[in-house]
Amino acid sequence: MKNKSYQKAIYCLEKAHAFKQLMVCYEKLGATSCAIGLAEEHGYYKQGALICMKHHNKKKAAYFYSFTKPLYAAKLYKECDCYYEAGIAYMKTYQFLQAIECFYKEADPLQKLDGLRQIEEVAIVLYLSKQYEDSLKLFEALGDYYSVLECAKRCKNTELVRRLQELIATYEAHENNYLTAAHYIASLNMDRARLYYYLDQASNDALKLAIDKGNYFSALKICFNTNNLPLAKQVAKLYA
Repeated sequence: MKNKSYQKAIYCLEKAHAFKQLMVCYEKLGATSCAIGLAEEHGYYKQGALICMKHHNKKKAAYFYSFTKPLYAAKLYKECDCYYEAGIAYMKTYQFLQAIECFYKEADPLQKLDGLRQIEEVAIVLYLSKQYEDSLKLFEALGDYYSVLECAKRCKNTELVRRLQELIATYEAHENNYLTAAHYIASLNMDRARLYYYLDQASNDALKLAIDKGNYFSALKICFNTNNLPLAKQVAKLYA
């Protein structure tokens, strides 16, 4: 190696299993991929990362740093638009909210779903471990408001429970799932729950659309025209 006879040095170093020095020889000869392969095969992550950074291969450097400096690996992965890998790196340091943010930015739909599924599993484990507040934050970031509601109940956050029940009921009604909507709103507003029960039996799409948009006067007119007096009473209570 001192005489720069790297090819002969490689032969000797291979026999001696001196892989660190062997990596140096490969790099000197321009066989960077061989040096990186050795680093990966034998777990020389620090050396592998330095070689990759020297040759401006940020993505591969991030791979090596993910074993020793996962936060720095996440930074490099994001610079390379590798958001799935960045999310996995964040998960290694339990920074799950940052991981979710990365997974949502991932262009590959399968990798995006896989990343979010892993976060969901973490949220479930936290919930089962009775770490309800931490679980709530993850479910909220995932947009799973049904699970957020269950966590809010466990945390005894009555104001959040109320807002979530109203939110879910409105969403379910908008999707024409009136029985489900009634279930979520019943404890807060029985009149509105009864309205949803009646709407579940109604077949008039114009009526449902009018109520969904809050146009109760038009809804009342439709009720009278179809002689649906029970439903008219419920609509009138909301209109009042």
